[in-house]
Amino acid sequence: MGQTAAVNLGLNYKAVTLAGLVLTALMTSAILVIVGSIAFVGLIIPNLVSIWHGDHIRHTMFETAALGSIFLLGCDLISRSLIYPHEIPISVTAGILGAAVFLGLIWQRRRRVHEAR
Repeated sequence: MGQTAAVNLGLNYKAVTLAGLVLTALMTSAILVIVGSIAFVGLIIPNLVSIWHGDHIRHTMFETAALGSIFLLGCDLISRSLIYPHEIPISVTAGILGAAVFLGLIWQRRRRVHEAR
């Protein structure tokens, strides 16, 4: 609700903001240590959503989060079922699929630029 509402409720706005940032950073770093780096999710998914729906972040935030989770769920399913009794790390699957999508986006843009000439 903003700084004014927080102060009116008797909260120390700067302390609550700092605590939220520290907790978010700790949770993110713990997840990164456990899962490992998942490549291309922050690069591919927002670009795909902005191509489809435009660049207005307030309108595309839900679509970006939903598509990112669907992408990771698909990568997880592929990682678990490709060599069934064993698992491939999800970062490997996301990296391969993300690289393929990224190259496809580059080639598609390059093709559009050459057609416009």
